[in-house]
Amino acid sequence: MLKPPNLLRVYVDADVLFRAATASHQYTAALVLLRLAEFTLLDLVSATYTVEEAARALKSHLPDQTSILLQLIARSIRVVDDPTQALLQVYKSQAHWKDVINLAAAVQAHAHVLVTYNQCDYHPHLGVIRVMTPGELVATSRAAIYHVISGDQSQVAPM
Repeated sequence: MLKPPNLLRVYVDADVLFRAATASHQYTAALVLLRLAEFTLLDLVSATYTVEEAARALKSHLPDQTSILLQLIARSIRVVDDPTQALLQVYKSQAHWKDVINLAAAVQAHAHVLVTYNQCDYHPHLGVIRVMTPGELVATSRAAIYHVISGDQSQVAPM
């Protein structure tokens, strides 16, 4: 999947992938993010471990949805290497133990934003990475697009 070089790079965790694959409608924020990546408006990345975690969860709870997840990943996600043990050690105090791998992988992939439904599990040091929910990123993106294209800068939310 060839992406333009000037895209916002967004790391998505397993919960976001799971919810995108099980979306009840096409406007679920997690699915919207994957669609934006599919249309080359975002560069979505996720680590191998995280993709496998989402697939395991789907196979366990909703096995019929696994093929949907695999299709979404193939069209929208750039799967990156898992972080090194050294990088996991650097970030172990900045996230819940089960989520350190996501924070470290996001930083390793040079992501601008880590998207998760579990924001309280992350507390990166200032300037490391921004943590947002899918809904927050969709709303911020929508507002930024409107204001940049329309020329109305009165209410652009800072990223």
